[in-house]
Amino acid sequence: MKTARGFSLLEVLVALVIMALALSAIMQLFASGANRVALSDEYLRAAMHARSQLAEVGSLIPVEQGHREGSFEDGFAWRMDLIPMEPPAGMLRRRLRAYQVHVVVEWERGMHRRQFAVDSIRLGKS
Repeated sequence: MKTARGFSLLEVLVALVIMALALSAIMQLFASGANRVALSDEYLRAAMHARSQLAEVGSLIPVEQGHREGSFEDGFAWRMDLIPMEPPAGMLRRRLRAYQVHVVVEWERGMHRRQFAVDSIRLGKS
C-alpha cells in the first residue's frame, strides 16, 4: 500500500485563509500605530505652538487684560485670554498684578476638531 505524501487541497486552502486573516490583523495594527504616531506629532506641534505664544507674553504681547487670536502657517489656530487675578484677601495691591494666561491651540484632523490648552500666570502692571 502506498501512502499519500503532501497536503490535500483543503488543507492548503485552510492554511491560506488562516494566513490571510493573520496578515489582515497585522496590517490593521500597523495602520493604527501609524495613525497614532501622526496624531502624537500633531499634539507635539500644538504644544510647541502654545509654548511659543506663552513665551511672547510680556515681550511681544503686553501683560494686560484682553483676548487675542491668530493662526500659524501649518493650519493650527490659536487664541489667548489674559484675565486679571484678584489678590488673596488681606494682601495689599501692589504695582504688579497677576494675570491668568489661557492659550488654546486648535486644528482639524479628518472630521474631528482637536485642541490643546495651556494655562500659566504672568505678572503685569496693575
